[in-house]
Amino acid sequence: MSQKEVFYPAIFFQDKEGAYTVQFLDVPGAVTFGENLSEAFKYAQQSLGEALYDQANLPEATLDFTHIDLKSSDKIVLINIDLNDFRAKKSHKKVKKNTLIPEYLAVLAEQKKINFSATLTEALEEKLFM
Repeated sequence: MSQKEVFYPAIFFQDKEGAYTVQFLDVPGAVTFGENLSEAFKYAQQSLGEALYDQANLPEATLDFTHIDLKSSDKIVLINIDLNDFRAKKSHKKVKKNTLIPEYLAVLAEQKKINFSATLTEALEEKLFM
């Protein structure tokens, strides 16, 4: 899969309690918040991906911030996301994978009516920190 990494500036507005509201200068539909800077950054990437997910023509990113008036607690941060990676994770397309497991596990799982595909998906997501 080819990489399509994009960067957009976002303003992180900090409130009196230390939480952040995040707004993108060039992507009006991408607005989010977080209880702390780390959470706000994570949600900003998600919000950016959601807003650009199905866009054929991406907006041009503002790179000149001199005209923006900010309070001392507010920050402009460049947020990046690989849109191809985001789209792939969001896709519900399934692929078939053959795998071998010990027979005793197969018997026990079938007795308990465990869904093999769901279990493998859950295990892979956990292993890959998704």
